[in-house]
Amino acid sequence: MESFQALLFGVLLLGVCFSAPTNDLVDQVPDFKKTSFKVYSGYLTVPGPVSGFSSLKIHYQFHESQNNPAEDPVATWHQGGPGGTSLYGLYGEMGYFQVDNDGTHVNEFAWNKVANMLYLESPAGSSNPIGFSTCSKNGQVQSRCSFDDKSQAEAYAHTLKAFFYSISRVQQQFSLFDWRVVCRSIFTKYCKFHCFQCWFWP
Repeated sequence: MESFQALLFGVLLLGVCFSAPTNDLVDQVPDFKKTSFKVYSGYLTVPGPVSGFSSLKIHYQFHESQNNPAEDPVATWHQGGPGGTSLYGLYGEMGYFQVDNDGTHVNEFAWNKVANMLYLESPAGSSNPIGFSTCSKNGQVQSRCSFDDKSQAEAYAHTLKAFFYSISRVQQQFSLFDWRVVCRSIFTKYCKFHCFQCWFWP
């Protein structure tokens, strides 16, 4: 567990110093060899008002496809919970970089073999109080972030808009029009709210 936390902290530091996706590009994930595909790690600034907050800061990691980034879809992973961080799925289940009790290793069945994988620590306050994403009111970061299915759907739609706007300035081939949602557990219950918000975004 300590190695997992150390790795997450290291990757986060690589992205936290910058705000533009160009600078969110991670040269090499700590304790792993350099990869042929691009890895981004950083924060998305989600302006408000959104779900009762003046703004959100959402930590994201984006791993381009090992196959054909320009042609493969963008897939967003959601852990469930509700409120579970998607970083667990990234580093403990389907991601390329795996961290467990035996240390670090590469996942030969990583989902980014066929898709560009987006992992959002969303909603803000995931894994509270140890998550990286935050919510603010009047410029003040709140100690807790609360959402219901409807307000989280709104926040999620705003977050996706922020991501695709940011990444399109760097890699114009990525689009919400070729986007997939993959999830587990309770997220399957309220996924419909998220998709509705995104498909009918004004």
